[in-house]
Amino acid sequence: VQEEKGASIFFNPDDQILVPLSVVQKQLLGIDHLQFIQLKISNGGHVEESIEIVREVLREEHKIKNIEDEDYSVRNMADALSILTGITDGLRLFLGLMASISLVVGGIGIMNIMLVTVSERTREIGLRKALGARSRDIRMQFLFEAIILTSIGGVIGVAVGSLVSWLISIGAQYAGFDWVFSVPLSAMALAAGVSILVGVVFGLYPAAKAAKLDPIEALRYE
Repeated sequence: VQEEKGASIFFNPDDQILVPLSVVQKQLLGIDHLQFIQLKISNGGHVEESIEIVREVLREEHKIKNIEDEDYSVRNMADALSILTGITDGLRLFLGLMASISLVVGGIGIMNIMLVTVSERTREIGLRKALGARSRDIRMQFLFEAIILTSIGGVIGVAVGSLVSWLISIGAQYAGFDWVFSVPLSAMALAAGVSILVGVVFGLYPAAKAAKLDPIEALRYE
């Protein structure tokens, strides 16, 4: 009976059954050799040296003189982890690009909404300017409205993303995986910052357009 370890990389060692080697060879598989040997190196700095020693031992046991004739393979889990890390980095980059495209599309939508708002409130802008409002005041008003609009979207996005992550963690735990639900504050802060940035970038043009309106022409606008 071993201590509980928990699942890792789509494998749960707690679900495996350990059977005596001779029973497996003679009664289950009908073989007299080992199919797989797993070694754990105490010092990570000696992995490559240990691999060479294992190769030499196997070469002697299999009576192999040429490396090209080896009928076995020795794999380093660090190499497999490196490959897996490369795959996850590629997926992370792909998801980042998809998110960037979504931000651009959403930002264009915000800009169109603000342009429509400026058009609908032209008389209001003219009246405010006639009463003494400066172009800077008009610009800041519409820019602030764009930031509020994108910030509300960011809050909704964080809430929906957290809910989906929570549901996924429940499903993973139900399937036997050690999946802990976690929403870091840094991620929430990043989402809020990106939302504000989108509001600033895509709200500048509508705000500048509203600030440049001539008060006389704006008051005449129907």
